[in-house]
Amino acid sequence: MKVAIPLENGLVSMHFGHSKQFAIVAVDPDGAAGADYEVVEAPEGGHDLLAGWLRGHGVTMVISGGIGAGAVQLLNMSGIEVAAGASPESPEAAVLSWMQGGLTGRVSNCSCAHHGGCGHHDHSHEGAACE
Repeated sequence: MKVAIPLENGLVSMHFGHSKQFAIVAVDPDGAAGADYEVVEAPEGGHDLLAGWLRGHGVTMVISGGIGAGAVQLLNMSGIEVAAGASPESPEAAVLSWMQGGLTGRVSNCSCAHHGGCGHHDHSHEGAACE
């Protein structure tokens, strides 16, 4: 299984849709995360491209700090599950937290105070944080 983690400055990004890089971590069937992971540059073009691009890398799971419902829906339609609520930590720590059941994957109401609430988006979403 391959897990993708959006990055900002080498740590889990709090904004999935703003990420320019992703860590792709291989997790074996026994649940052990690979010690090494690949960092790849994200394509430009927004959420619509990210889901197919991640699927093309063999990703079946995304771990993110914050992600909106629209992005979750696009990922799910591409066969990719989502776990939200990760802290801004290393990709290895985020995978370990997910494997230990520390991330619910639940998408909750947006708290985008730095954007003046959710009204700044041209689409509606509910997310652990802004996309």
